[in-house]
Amino acid sequence: MNNITLAKERLQDALKLHITELEKRALSIEAISPDLPAATESLRGIIEGLNISGTINTATYKTLCDLLQSGESNATTRPGREHTFYVLVKTEKGKEYDFNVAAVNPSDAYFQLTRRSSYKAIADIMGVEVFNGPGLRSDAPPLKSFQRDELVFNSLTN
Repeated sequence: MNNITLAKERLQDALKLHITELEKRALSIEAISPDLPAATESLRGIIEGLNISGTINTATYKTLCDLLQSGESNATTRPGREHTFYVLVKTEKGKEYDFNVAAVNPSDAYFQLTRRSSYKAIADIMGVEVFNGPGLRSDAPPLKSFQRDELVFNSLTN
């Protein structure tokens, strides 16, 4: 037996030792994130390599391919983020900043906004109002208002 054949057999043995755990982890994944197309392609290549080398069986290969495919089909929808809210941020100096935020409800819209660095950079926030739909309508009352004492991440400078 030459060195290349021996190395190949050792590599296959090492892969077989870990393949059961890898199969369990891969099967527990519901879908691949649509935000990572390069990672999905890399994963597709790894799965193909494992199939060609005989490290995984055909059933596992098909299951993993189905998981990758289901991740791609869900790429257009984001559960819980189908509705857009208009959020108006008011400062002590009379400036107003507006944002369109996808969220589940008005409170979630504000909390989604607090995660953005653009919101965190606004100094001296007095209040936040959340309106239904994208864009402000002059006759629409806010769905939810947050006063200074209710604010989260008031600013990076405070």
